Amino acid sequence: MTSGDAVGHPVDAVLAVAGDPAGCTVSLTVRGTCGSADRSASAPLGPDLTGLADGSTSSDEFVAVLSRTSRGDERESAGSRLFDGVVRGAVADLWQEVAASHIAGRRLRLRLDVGPQRLRALPWELLRSGSTWLALRQNVVLWRGADPVLPCGDDDGPLRVLIVMCNPLDLGLMGDDELTRVAGALAGQLGRMHVETLDGPAGAPMLAEAVHRLRPHVLHFIGHGMPRAPGSAAELAFNWVPDGVAEDPHRATPWELAGSDIEFLFTNWVPRLVVINACRTATAALDQIGGIAEAFLDTDARAVVSMQADVESKAATLFSAALYEGLADMAPLDHIVAEARRRLRRAAGGDNGEWALPVLATRTDPTDVLRIRFVPDPSSISRLSDSTEYRRLRYFLGRACERRKAWWALDPPPQHDPARSLLVIEGHTVAGSASTGSTWLTRWCLFTYFVRGYRATYVDLGTPLRYDEPGRDRPRTVERKGWLDVIRVIRDASLDPRQPEPLPANAYSRFNAALNDLTVGSRRSEPAPAELPVQDRWLPFDDDVGRADDRRRQIFSEFLTDLSVASDGRPHVIALDHADKILDDEFDEFVYPLLVKPVADGRHAPIRLVLVGPSTWAGRRLPPSDERLWGSVSLGGFAPGEFARLARDFCGRRGLDFESNQMIFKLGAERFPGGVPVTWLDETAKLFAMKSVGP
Repeated sequence: MTSGDAVGHPVDAVLAVAGDPAGCTVSLTVRGTCGSADRSASAPLGPDLTGLADGSTSSDEFVAVLSRTSRGDERESAGSRLFDGVVRGAVADLWQEVAASHIAGRRLRLRLDVGPQRLRALPWELLRSGSTWLALRQNVVLWRGADPVLPCGDDDGPLRVLIVMCNPLDLGLMGDDELTRVAGALAGQLGRMHVETLDGPAGAPMLAEAVHRLRPHVLHFIGHGMPRAPGSAAELAFNWVPDGVAEDPHRATPWELAGSDIEFLFTNWVPRLVVINACRTATAALDQIGGIAEAFLDTDARAVVSMQADVESKAATLFSAALYEGLADMAPLDHIVAEARRRLRRAAGGDNGEWALPVLATRTDPTDVLRIRFVPDPSSISRLSDSTEYRRLRYFLGRACERRKAWWALDPPPQHDPARSLLVIEGHTVAGSASTGSTWLTRWCLFTYFVRGYRATYVDLGTPLRYDEPGRDRPRTVERKGWLDVIRVIRDASLDPRQPEPLPANAYSRFNAALNDLTVGSRRSEPAPAELPVQDRWLPFDDDVGRADDRRRQIFSEFLTDLSVASDGRPHVIALDHADKILDDEFDEFVYPLLVKPVADGRHAPIRLVLVGPSTWAGRRLPPSDERLWGSVSLGGFAPGEFARLARDFCGRRGLDFESNQMIFKLGAERFPGGVPVTWLDETAKLFAMKSVGP
């Protein structure tokens, strides 16, 4: 390379094969750095591959080396033949310079642009130079694709993922285990990723509706054991009947998504990345899955990761875990796939070739496939996720639809219903248990709002309020809050340094001055600058002084004004957890009409409220005539049908052995047909711990 090339710059190279059956040419182009010009070289395609390109020889021997039964030396031979067929003549001379730069410590980014259809189906990930596989070298990334053609703007986080289980009822597969590994990889990425699962869609319209609803950045298909018939067109199968399993009228109808139908799958949204972690159980041409990948690319997906031959479910699961760990770290996609290959190779304990099965194909540079933007800096997000108040959210299971519904009630995506200013989260008692996970959902929503650039304040009205009241010998303790207690608790919570972004310490000086006056009489003049900051004297409200109703209204108005000003124009979500701890008559007469409804009406933008309480409380306290003002989410127990998957996820996150204890979880689902209490998993985990300790 030139003397102007900096050691820190990667070597970007394109190895391309172009032509037609009458003749193909190989070219190697090395992108210039630091102002230097591109360099390129070309040569005729090697005779070993020319016969494949024109169809005079069969590709069967290359196809065969991807089989799990093939020998390592057969794969090595195929990889060397592929390399020698394209790196020859002047291309080989320029390649030596590229290799020298890589040896000197520069990272190599190699894009493979293979045009002829017959050659495209070859396992190029096996390229072998000398005694090493290119795709397994440290600091080498390799992917397939033509010149980037798609413009790539940033997308606002969180990263949205839709995982489609092609055949969820096939109990012999490891689809649920793969889901567990993915969930475990993302558990610590609070607020940065949102994952939903679609089980065995009944047809293309259902799949299209799920994509339209979530607008996922990543669309991931899990289809281990997918049937394939030799010579059939490129397609993905759903809800097939596995060999040896009797027909079941309750199963969804089997169907196939043909490559030619994919263009109709997406209407106003195309996923940035499509992952096809599927394999076949019958011999079939490599192009069947590859054709699906190309069909997704043709719909303007930025990249597709697919498997080019049968892969063991265990290896597919390991690959998915590595993939999502990389996505969680916001690493470039080519780096993620390269590290996943190396992890597959290490896990195999030998060269079984499974590391070569994933294929990354793109229509843009891999670094641009997923460009997710967050408003807070990464250190602020990490610091909050590690805080005492939020780190337990990594054990928050399931509730994907409820999470999305709650999040989008106050912060909807484009082409969705307009944003509300009030969200109601209701909890339903299940099997005598009042715990529904509503606090976990509330915290999760606040974290998501924070990474979206909102201010977020958590207020726990269930914690007793203690303060020194003038004229009393001992501190006052309040369990059930009156209207003035509610205002003071919200004010103090919004200043608490444990909040994601507390308000400035002097945010309420003007309000405190007004409060000190209005609790005992009329409002006096504004405080002079020399008097700031003003502290609350914690005086009780005197109903016997004249104009009590007007003074209350003015206190609420002054509070909401200072709160709005301190929020500095940014949406500020305030969650009132355990709202049922507000005195009923005080809520009905004062808190709802003077605080909740004005915010719900949008009169105090940018303030938004979340009310959290039991469904019985919400049903009694919130006027049905105002229901149009808020979005609502209801939580109960876990559905018995999804409990086994949640239990597997729970065990994965807690380091427990699901397989040896799954009968216990099955009994739990059967014991609670109306919904499994959310506390039952923790209680069961304690039994596991007692069993491991012994008598």
